[in-house]
Amino acid sequence: MFVLAALALMRRQELDGFIEGLFGQEDVVDLPERAHRGLDILGELHALFAAVLAIAIHETKAATDKSMETTPRHMREMTKNAEHEMHAIVLSSKRARKQMLAALL
Repeated sequence: MFVLAALALMRRQELDGFIEGLFGQEDVVDLPERAHRGLDILGELHALFAAVLAIAIHETKAATDKSMETTPRHMREMTKNAEHEMHAIVLSSKRARKQMLAALL
């Protein structure tokens, strides 16, 4: 359970860091539609990682052997999805910035 909790915490912190890095000091950032969709998905994944963490550290919630077998597999899939969305957000934002700069020149 400790390893699962540590992994869930690490993934949640990675998502927090990505979002903080994306927004910087700004409260609102104008992003392309694809980036907005990606952020929504990252928000859902963040909530899922937080739920796994809460269950993994909560001693009174009994986890079944079956759920403990499948949860790491689900965590790997969630991690791949998060990485895919972060990549899509970066590419989408880069393309939009490039188009904006080209329009200015």
